[in-house]
Amino acid sequence: MLTRLTVADAPAYYAVLDRNREHLGRYGDHRDESAATLARVTAHLEE
Repeated sequence: MLTRLTVADAPAYYAVLDRNREHLGRYGDHRDESAATLARVTAHLEE
């Protein structure tokens, strides 16, 4: 089942982005994700 990410998920979501920065930057237009910080991820999930 898919669920909406919440602020509580920010650290885990950021960890996934951080582990995959090189891949995200290499394939497709994922510049925002490849440059993400924990603060940006948290702020995005608060919206």
